[in-house]
Order: sequence, then C-alpha cells, then structure tokens
Amino acid sequence: MDWLPTLLAAAGTQPDARYQPDGENVLPVILGEAAVRPRTLFWRYKGQEQAAVRSADWKYLKINGNEFLFDLSKDQRERANLAEKYPQVLAELKEKWQHWNSSMLPITPDVRSHSVNGKMQADRYGVPAP
Repeated sequence: MDWLPTLLAAAGTQPDARYQPDGENVLPVILGEAAVRPRTLFWRYKGQEQAAVRSADWKYLKINGNEFLFDLSKDQRERANLAEKYPQVLAELKEKWQHWNSSMLPITPDVRSHSVNGKMQADRYGVPAP
C-alpha cells in the first residue's frame, strides 16, 4: 500500500487529491531523512478468507476461520499461537481489524483472488493444536 505514494514522491509528484491512497510516502525513511515510526498495518485477502493486523510486536491472523496471535519479537516464523494465552490482545487486534475493514470496500462474490491450498505451501495453517 505504500508503493504508490512512495513512487509518486520519488517521481516528484503526488497522488490525485480525489483518490487518496491507503498507504503513505516512505521515501524519507528510505533516504535516511526520517526515522522509522511504528504504525499498525491491516490487510485482507479473499483466498482462504485471510485477515491480518500487525501492531507493534503483535500479529493477528485469521485464515480459513482459524485465528492466530503471534509475538513477532520472539517468534518471527509465526510458530507459537498465543491466542489462548493473551485473549485480551487477540480481542483488541480483532476489534481494530473489524473497524478498519468496515472502512474498506466489501469483498463481493465477483472479486477474484488466487488461493493456495495447504499442500502447496510450506506453512500449513490449520486448526490449532489443543
């Protein structure tokens, strides 16, 4: 989401004011003129009904109806689902995602997306082990 505003800034122009992008210009960070600043990132994908939030060290992921919570400062490979251990963090991130999602255009049946099944990917997100 940051590509459009960043590339436009690098070209010396700005997005059309009538069509503001979701992302932001990160060119000053790339050029070392500004420090990296924390922010919350949201995304969704129709394939496997994916939803995700990255906020600070936490990542919420919903895929095929299964929910995961990861502490990326300790688990960059996203192996330990902490959803049951930190239900308050899970609820907070889910609420943030739902609020963000309500501001986006709906994903309708005519929207197409590529989907990968578990046999085609290295990580097989399935039902969490008890």
